Amino acid sequence: MALGIRERATLIALMALNREISNTELADRYRLGLDRRKRERLNGDGLIVSSKVGRGYSHRLTERGWKWVEQELTAPVPPWSGSAGGGLYALLHGLHTAVGSRTGTLRSLFEGAKTSDPQPVSGLRERIRDAYKRIVRKPGAWVQLRDLRPLLPDVPKAELDEVLKHMLKEREANLTLNEDQGALTPADHAAAIRVGIANLHMISIR
Repeated sequence: MALGIRERATLIALMALNREISNTELADRYRLGLDRRKRERLNGDGLIVSSKVGRGYSHRLTERGWKWVEQELTAPVPPWSGSAGGGLYALLHGLHTAVGSRTGTLRSLFEGAKTSDPQPVSGLRERIRDAYKRIVRKPGAWVQLRDLRPLLPDVPKAELDEVLKHMLKEREANLTLNEDQGALTPADHAAAIRVGIANLHMISIR
C-alpha cells in the first residue's frame, strides 16, 4: 500500500530537519504529528525509528528512510496529493537539481546546512531556572506558567514544552494542574503544557 501524503510529508520533514524530533513538536510546529497507526507503519517499513520519551514519542529517519527520500527526488507528484503535495514535490525536484550541481549526497547537503539549535537544551534549562528565580518568592514554590513563559519570549512554545517535559522526567522540576479550574484565565489555558491527558498550569523547580 502506498504511503499517504502525511506520511510522505513527515519523512521529508525529518530529512529537512536532520535530527530526532518529538511527535509533539512535529504536531505543534509543523502540523505533522503521527498517530499510532501511521507511526507503527513507518516503523514497520523501516523508514523511521520512534523512541518512547515520557508519555510520547520522538522520531528519526533511518538509512532506509533517507534512501526513500532520495528516490522521491525524481518521483512524479502523486495524483491524489493536492496542491500542498505538489509544492512538496516541487521542492524535492529542486533539491535533485541542487544535489546534482555539487559533490556529495542529499544527506551531506543537509548535514552541511545543519546548525546547532539556537537554544541548546542545557542553556535553555538554565534560562528556565533563571526565569523561575525571578518570579518565585521562596525556593520550590509553585509558579504559574502564564508568568514564566513571557520571560522567555524568543523560545517557541513547543520547544519550551519539550524541555519542561525533560525536566519533569528527570525530576529537575514538578508540573501540576490548577485544581481551581474555575479560576483559570485564557492566559492560563494558552500557557498550559499538555502531559498525557492533562493540561498542567504550574511549575516548581528545586
